Amino acid sequence: MDRCASVLGVMAKLNIDERLAAVNEKQVEIVGQALVRSLTELGMTQGSSGKAMQGVRRHLRLLAG
Repeated sequence: MDRCASVLGVMAKLNIDERLAAVNEKQVEIVGQALVRSLTELGMTQGSSGKAMQGVRRHLRLLAG
């Protein structure tokens, strides 16, 4: 139990949860941008690709839990 408490204490000090959240947000952004750029190359308008980006962000966040 002492070791568990120590590990949890270190995790809290290092802000691991916040760092993981930042990494996840960056991954969502990268995937979304790649999708929008691909759709733009296929002829989708800028307005439609923006809506697609919002949808991708929303769905990826839901899937990520």
